[in-house]
Amino acid sequence: MGSLIITSTKPNDDFFCAKSWLKFGADVRNMSVKDGSKVRIKTMLEYASQSEDDVIGIFNSDIFLVPDEAHLRLWDSVIEVAKHEFVYLNRCDMPECKMEKYGHDAFLFPKYLAGFIVPNTPLEFKMGEPFWDNWLPYEVWKTTNLAMCCVNRPLIYHTSHRKLWSNDAWRAMAKVYQDKDEEFQTGHDLISMTMAMSIRYKQKTLLL
Repeated sequence: MGSLIITSTKPNDDFFCAKSWLKFGADVRNMSVKDGSKVRIKTMLEYASQSEDDVIGIFNSDIFLVPDEAHLRLWDSVIEVAKHEFVYLNRCDMPECKMEKYGHDAFLFPKYLAGFIVPNTPLEFKMGEPFWDNWLPYEVWKTTNLAMCCVNRPLIYHTSHRKLWSNDAWRAMAKVYQDKDEEFQTGHDLISMTMAMSIRYKQKTLLL
């Protein structure tokens, strides 16, 4: 048993980035939809919970890996951690090789966690939409005893492009979560809520 990375590409995508994951020994499942509809994060987690792999990854489809010795060695060590803990990865934007400070583009975690999180996953959260990547590490921090780990050095790469989601979409998805969490329903606007969520799990994060 190994690792399974789940993603969702756009129709007619050449699957270029995901092909690089295969070189790291990962199984890859593309959950793209022919009509171009975005796939629910809940659907991805449900699929992951039935996998025979030890480690589950959820990656944005525009993330690629570089299969040289140093990256392969780092990947192997991260996979070992992800068998027992929750790992989120910050991307390196190319060509500047600038580390992203805020959102996360990839997650790795033990398979059993997928089934544990499914019931709490809002149906509105979809791959390609904002905010779910803020929610997922916070949800793990809030509801489990897993260690939070972050790879904040170059391992996953991303070619810079224009933003593909709107601020209105971010606010809509943040409001979905706010309406479900009593703690944040009063006394917080959407930005302060998101900052509070981020601070809490990052304070407990170990850097890999």
